[in-house]
Amino acid sequence: VPYAPFIKSDKLGKIADWQSAREDEQLSMKNSNLQKKRDQYHAYGASAAKLFGAETEEKGFSLVENAASSAGNKQAVLKGNRKRPFQNANTVKKVPGQTAAPNQVPTIKKKVGSNPSAKKQPIVKNAARWGNNRWGNRWNNEDVKLRDASITVDETWTSVAEIEFNKLTKLNLDVGKPEVLSSNGTIHQYLKKYETNTATPLEPSIKTTFNQTTSNDPNVKSYANKGEAKVFITDAIISQLMCAPRSAASWDVIVTKKGGNIFFDKRESTFHIPVNENSPITDVKESDINHPTKLELEDIEVSNAFVDGSLAKNSVNLGGASPISSTAAIPKGYKYVKFELPNGASTDDDSQGSVSILVRVALDAYTYTASSNVAIHSLLQYESNDWRTKFNGGSQGNIFVDEMKKNNNKLSQWTMQSLLGGLNQIKLGFITRENPKSNAAHLVAGTMTSNVDILCQQLKLSINNGWGIVKSFIDIIEHEGGEEDYRFVIFKTPNSQKIIIYKVPFDSFDF
Repeated sequence: VPYAPFIKSDKLGKIADWQSAREDEQLSMKNSNLQKKRDQYHAYGASAAKLFGAETEEKGFSLVENAASSAGNKQAVLKGNRKRPFQNANTVKKVPGQTAAPNQVPTIKKKVGSNPSAKKQPIVKNAARWGNNRWGNRWNNEDVKLRDASITVDETWTSVAEIEFNKLTKLNLDVGKPEVLSSNGTIHQYLKKYETNTATPLEPSIKTTFNQTTSNDPNVKSYANKGEAKVFITDAIISQLMCAPRSAASWDVIVTKKGGNIFFDKRESTFHIPVNENSPITDVKESDINHPTKLELEDIEVSNAFVDGSLAKNSVNLGGASPISSTAAIPKGYKYVKFELPNGASTDDDSQGSVSILVRVALDAYTYTASSNVAIHSLLQYESNDWRTKFNGGSQGNIFVDEMKKNNNKLSQWTMQSLLGGLNQIKLGFITRENPKSNAAHLVAGTMTSNVDILCQQLKLSINNGWGIVKSFIDIIEHEGGEEDYRFVIFKTPNSQKIIIYKVPFDSFDF
């Protein structure tokens, strides 16, 4: 819609009158003694564009000088007795260093040598990264750092589908209650060690959490041989797929069909989500404690310490054998639950019937009885330690709202895992460094107990949308793979909001 200029002397009713565009009166008044003033009927409407075009093609006036005049007389000279201001509503003030017009894609020029990392950081030339202010000036013209891909795409891979995030958010599939096939491992009682009013030192732990992939789970192999389901996956992997539209960092999931069974696997190097996925740290030296790699390792260590320190000695054996046999692993309970995915809105092919999917769900602890299970997670603050002050002042809610912005994907995945496992609560620890300049010691600023249903409302999380996404991926892979054994890669691109599914050689990965 064209811009309708106005002057300060116009009344508010004239400025806002966009419903009475009268072409006849506009044309008749064009040569009247009011031509120096804004036409009161030149407004937004069906004929506004036509009026604007007629106004720019006035006969009797032609531009004879387009050079800028001096600062004292900023006027463009026109034939006839009419003058127009040189800087009108459509004039854009030039920004130093800007060479592109407002309607063109800007080209960023940066002097090499001004920044030591200038050669290492590529520059994005994308109009979507730019914006205009009210005067048409460019803003946010800083160099945009590109994210790293989680995996290198080989030239032998074949792209079979590209799905944008906005399409994934529209999917919906209603899935019934699951069937619990077995409960395995040993689960300990939750210990309220860090639920205090003051900051508590975090005790280090030598134990760790094993994120065993689907294909290496002996219980999954046993269920696959028995034909209990067609698709096999873990809660960590399926939650990543369900929350794919919320992810910013790159990740990949390997899908393999073998012996009629479909396994979803995730490589260890892409299993952990960054400390702050939405704002990746790029201009940090590798020797710095805040380098992304060191931050990720620190986050894993404090998370393991928080979970291990929150477990009491009381335990319950759930009956089945645990898939993790290592004594260095933090003890957990596991449930193997089976869902039936109907042929819903995620596909238009009626030949794709219902799909049975078996999900392995991890259980961190129980509260009062073995049936009241809870999940235990933690968040790390590395740039400051003001969480302690905020917890003492009763501002826990503000901390959580801020973390929902920084780590929405991470919190959504944890919530989705709890929904799949039938858990009602999540124990969330907020951990800070004792000294922001050192990662040697940590303190637990406080612990929040969150209800899973309330978290879904706060995060605007829909499990039906998640099931629609998973069913869509399965349908695409089954359609492209056929009856024979195959292998695919579901790849979240590093610098765009879309998923690409590649068909890869069967011997590309080993688990």
